[in-house]
Amino acid sequence: MEFSNAGSLDKLIEELKHGDKWARKDAAVDLREIGDERAVEPLIEALKDDDKDVRFEVAYTLGELGDKRAVEPLIEALKDGDISVRKAAAIALGKLRDERAVEPLIEALSNKINFVRKGVALGLGRMGELAFEPLIKALKSGDSSIREAAAIALGKSGNVRAIEYLNELVDDSDKGVRKAAKRAIENIKKVNADNTGKS
Repeated sequence: MEFSNAGSLDKLIEELKHGDKWARKDAAVDLREIGDERAVEPLIEALKDDDKDVRFEVAYTLGELGDKRAVEPLIEALKDGDISVRKAAAIALGKLRDERAVEPLIEALSNKINFVRKGVALGLGRMGELAFEPLIKALKSGDSSIREAAAIALGKSGNVRAIEYLNELVDDSDKGVRKAAKRAIENIKKVNADNTGKS
């Protein structure tokens, strides 16, 4: 969507760069609603903002804008010092569905913070076929938290081919993995039943 009032767009970009914390945060949200690609470069620059709340909104906005210029900066944001920013970056990368993000997201599945891992799983789940094989490989990890997150991601993907691999985890030694695998299978079956009903 192009924004007709270039003056207002310029004003928001100026606020994103030089406003106080609240103005910068609001500018990131407003730029998301406007959806103008001219905001992408200033938003990428704002991923380095000193304030974590601003960085969070910026990461979220970049995912919504869908511009591939944001892929590499969002991959960098997976290492942000704030867990909410890392999660927002992972989800944004899932929306962008770019092959460059698959391996960094798979690596991020090993994050020790569950909150971040779930965001990474959601991001990978949105990547469809791009992430399928790496996620199947992650199901065999020796780390139960990675197996659990990979199962969640495959459940979000809705890919019926994942069911046979997820069935292998239904009797996993880890309770969280077993639960995630069962839920993922249920979700895949539900999504596909819903899609069949619509066609």
